Amino acid sequence: MSYRKTAHVLCAALRVYDRIASSKLRQALYCNDNGNGNGNGNRNRNRNRNRNRNRNRNNNSNNSNSNSNSNSNGNGNLTLRCRPNRSDDAMRTIAPSSYAMAAMKRRDLMTWPLSAMALSMLPLPAMAAGDRPVRERRSVACALDGESLRLSLVRQPGRGPVVLYVHGATFPCDLSVGWRMHGVSWLDHLQAQGFDAWGLDFAGYGYSQRPEVFRAAADSAPPWGDYRMGAAQIAAAIAAIRRERPHAPIHLLAHSWGTLPARQAAIEHPDAVSKLVLFGPVSTREGLPGNEPKPAWTLIGAADQRPRQRSGLPADAATPVGAQELERWCRAYLASDEASATRNPPSVRIPTGPMADIDRLWAGQALVDNTRLRQPTLIVRGEWDHVTTDADAARLYAELSGASERRDVKISGGNHWLHLQPRRTALWSTTAAFLRD
Repeated sequence: MSYRKTAHVLCAALRVYDRIASSKLRQALYCNDNGNGNGNGNRNRNRNRNRNRNRNRNNNSNNSNSNSNSNSNGNGNLTLRCRPNRSDDAMRTIAPSSYAMAAMKRRDLMTWPLSAMALSMLPLPAMAAGDRPVRERRSVACALDGESLRLSLVRQPGRGPVVLYVHGATFPCDLSVGWRMHGVSWLDHLQAQGFDAWGLDFAGYGYSQRPEVFRAAADSAPPWGDYRMGAAQIAAAIAAIRRERPHAPIHLLAHSWGTLPARQAAIEHPDAVSKLVLFGPVSTREGLPGNEPKPAWTLIGAADQRPRQRSGLPADAATPVGAQELERWCRAYLASDEASATRNPPSVRIPTGPMADIDRLWAGQALVDNTRLRQPTLIVRGEWDHVTTDADAARLYAELSGASERRDVKISGGNHWLHLQPRRTALWSTTAAFLRD
């Protein structure tokens, strides 16, 4: 069999296996209505079919689940709260059974070797050094604050639905969804799963154009680049993608502060966004004191980024990423701003609008009306994420009352940087399964 045909076979096998494994995993995780962790998919499906006749029994079961939530949340690899669009379904958190844990392990053991083999052999039009998938780059114009700026879009093409990633407050796509650890990135995985994988650098980050305000003193203007500007940039990116993929569904995958403009864009353009993944989302808190007024931009160095790998981790937990890998990331981060080396210490200039948005949220201001979201929405986060705590996720989940489906998944062994840590593969597979459903 030729090299090209072998790669096609591996990719096809990966997609087929992962669909089967994901189906089994959903039976174990999403269909366990009685809360006893037995993972018996057939019995649960039969119970769902007879739900109307057994409503009282199910209500009692749901109450039992609610009472046991505090004991279940911390004991498994993954906890989940889900509410399909069913009027009789109570919100609940489900701890994984031994059957579910085995299903996850089987899927991981098979999926990632296949993924690594397939990704190294992907027969794209041209191959980068080391047989890596080629990344195409686009630029799109967007009017922001009275000036027209060029936004950078990265793409790893696929024939399936479009997934557009939007980053958080401090680093761009190449340092997040596009960052390769052990030779594989989240973009690579999405592409191997058949998705048409895209990423957007907001203005002022990565390959996108810097605004004029960056040329002036930081304190010469108010914070630049808030969530409304972000939503306008997402809309411009969607319009550009739509010109190339006019009939493909477009899903938004957003991290941290990026979940705020992603939600706003999904509200403003409900027909353009099919599904929404909120990874480590920011949300309103109960009136914390606001910080001092911010300038238009600020500088972030490697010394600011390094401690974030340990934010929220227990004192006895090992640092998720080794020092060598973290330094490789920090060097790439500083290189994302061509003027970084001219500063002492080297640092990256970023807009402060996102930080001002987070300050306002945590001071109790609701910036986005989450009840207006209608798309199926997944909240996914690491167990040690101090930006998205259990209380934050529960509050946001409750506000997603208008979504046709909503899920809240917590993955063990990671914090707000879960996508750059060893447990990132669980994040990838959870996201892909939701987008395929």
